[in-house]
Amino acid sequence: MTQSKIRIPVVSIIPGIGDPVRQQLATSTTSSLAAKLYQASELEIVDLPLPVVIPPNASNNHQPKGAIGKAAPTTPEWKLDPTQQQILEDAEVLFMDAHLAAPLLLAPKTNLPLELQHLLKNVQWVQGTYAGVDSYHQFPDAPADPGFTVSRAGGIMPTALAQFVFGYVIALERKLFEAKEFQQKRVFGRWELKYRSFRQLTIGILGLGDVGQEIGRTLKASGFQVAGFKRRVSDGDRKALAASADRVSMDLNEVLAQSDYIVNVLPSTDATRYLLTENTLEVCRKKQPVFINVGRGDSSNT
Repeated sequence: MTQSKIRIPVVSIIPGIGDPVRQQLATSTTSSLAAKLYQASELEIVDLPLPVVIPPNASNNHQPKGAIGKAAPTTPEWKLDPTQQQILEDAEVLFMDAHLAAPLLLAPKTNLPLELQHLLKNVQWVQGTYAGVDSYHQFPDAPADPGFTVSRAGGIMPTALAQFVFGYVIALERKLFEAKEFQQKRVFGRWELKYRSFRQLTIGILGLGDVGQEIGRTLKASGFQVAGFKRRVSDGDRKALAASADRVSMDLNEVLAQSDYIVNVLPSTDATRYLLTENTLEVCRKKQPVFINVGRGDSSNT
């Protein structure tokens, strides 16, 4: 590196994602080298602007806010000042969303303007911001050995996603959106806002990894019945998952049919891709459950 201070660039659509990292490093009392360097002002976490990349299949789902709703970009763009360019040129560690890092690192000639294609050459480790890293695995013509290591952000996801799911379920079941409308109209909608007991409701969780288990624990502790779907279940699994689900099944149709809410936490694999088809979801017709997707979008083609 050309500078004495180590600077780690942060590039993410998630506002303020670098702040908890800074806080953790600043307050850590462990023997972590990163914490020691940060506390000695020898390491800096630097927020950088978002690039406009050309993702596979010309999807613009993860472009900067101003680009959403516009046609997919055909020309890469990254507005960086000279200092920001130097940070990226020197960087060996990168903290970046996978959907941005994969195109920039695996196809720089397509996704970096010509004058910026010398950047990111020194990257050895990419710390992701999502639970999954399928953006790298599924990138067209990705090399077998890209020359850098990728870490996922699995540890921070279970609590955050459990809170997200819990919030939506509570808002829908307690009719908080309707209550807000009645409040604005200055109407006391007593009968319109009647709600069901949580114990009458079954939450079906598809996928019982770390995230699915935390979602199950949160909802189960709040009084909901929780049914979990897992492709392979041993007797040991059933015991280990008892805190997260009242029932665990390898039968997808069984879980779908009994659910008032379906929470998809499935990863993107050959076994799960387009698993939830229109025909598969036919068993939901009677209960017409709410579908909440916090897994990979390609598990459903409906």
